[in-house]
Amino acid sequence: MPVPKLTQTFLDAARQHTWPGNLGEMRAIVEHLLLHANDLPLDAEAFAAAVDSVPSGPPADRRAVRLIRIDQLIQEHVRAVLLACNGNKLRAAEVLGISRSTLYRMLDNPAAFTQLPMAG
Repeated sequence: MPVPKLTQTFLDAARQHTWPGNLGEMRAIVEHLLLHANDLPLDAEAFAAAVDSVPSGPPADRRAVRLIRIDQLIQEHVRAVLLACNGNKLRAAEVLGISRSTLYRMLDNPAAFTQLPMAG
């Protein structure tokens, strides 16, 4: 799936957003944007529409845990940072605190970067 072009107004709106739902909200917004991008550059209006499309605030039950593998969580976070950096891999690597070559390897094989044994 191609990464949509983000305008400066989109990036400004994303930076100013308080992200009350943190990673879960970001994931829902990114999914909404990817589904509705239509090969058009995304602007502040597209960001606002995506924010309005997802519920905000903390989950009703704070004890609820999203049961996913750690490699999937890493992959989601890396891709969310990459999207927030408008596809700039060098900037994304800086935000993540890793080298650009490590970022490329993580995008190719995120499971290799977890220190936990994976069940077979």
